[in-house]
Amino acid sequence: MNPFIVRIDALGAAQVAADDEMLLLVRPNNAVTWKKLEQVQELLVQATNKGVCVAMVNPELQSYAAVNGTTCRPMVLSDFAATFCIDPAAFVLNQEVHVALLKRYPREWELYRRDVRRPDLGYLYFSQSRTEPSQVVVREEFFASGMDK
Repeated sequence: MNPFIVRIDALGAAQVAADDEMLLLVRPNNAVTWKKLEQVQELLVQATNKGVCVAMVNPELQSYAAVNGTTCRPMVLSDFAATFCIDPAAFVLNQEVHVALLKRYPREWELYRRDVRRPDLGYLYFSQSRTEPSQVVVREEFFASGMDK
């Protein structure tokens, strides 16, 4: 006897069933069509209404921002917390310095600097943040710390 049943559906055809206990969305993205963002939002509404737990692995969802037609993180993702993230070149501060981003739940976001002129040093701990840092924040902290010298 199986302890659980796994059902696999395509995003457009998926519905949250009454007996579902968890919804796992693997790499939902809307790079090809914006309709997929609506489909993800509909599944999240269904899951919420039925009390179903939702987890997303590597979501790549974007929505249009009102400013200059740029993209931003859609509101639907504001209800989710990142539990793991590793990006070895999340921020490029200049030609010599790259900053890596690491998140391991329950720890805070961690930043590590790498001097591309000295690859033998690897990544060195630089800072941490409660919230996911932006390029502007990382740049300000880095240059304020004097690490650019």
